[in-house]
Amino acid sequence: NKVYARAETYLVRAGDANAKSAEYQFLIAKNLYHWSVETGQEMPAKIKGALENALALNSQYYDAYLYLGYYFKQIGKNDLALRKFKEAVEVNQKGHEAASEIRLLSMRTKEEKKKSTFFGLTLGKKPDKDKDKDK
Repeated sequence: NKVYARAETYLVRAGDANAKSAEYQFLIAKNLYHWSVETGQEMPAKIKGALENALALNSQYYDAYLYLGYYFKQIGKNDLALRKFKEAVEVNQKGHEAASEIRLLSMRTKEEKKKSTFFGLTLGKKPDKDKDKDK
């Protein structure tokens, strides 16, 4: 999308003078994240790097943790997403977005576990024959 490409250009220009700013690193990542979501493009690894840079500059940056959670959720790494959302809440207990994401991911995880078991057996997994030999 041309709007996001133009926004990134302006952010890069503005950031040349202030590239060591956590907010600048965050804004680069946020712009790329929304561009990727809206265009359906694969999430660039640059997003993760910029957010990690923001956190290295300011370890209390709630939005950086939040967007790292969103990033990991988008690429299917829900365990990492959950961890980042929890870290966001640790930094800001009033972080409603992160708390909401924690609830959603926790419910999804419980539903997936229920679907993958049947009478206590894990579906798609062969029974362990050696397990009963010890008895």
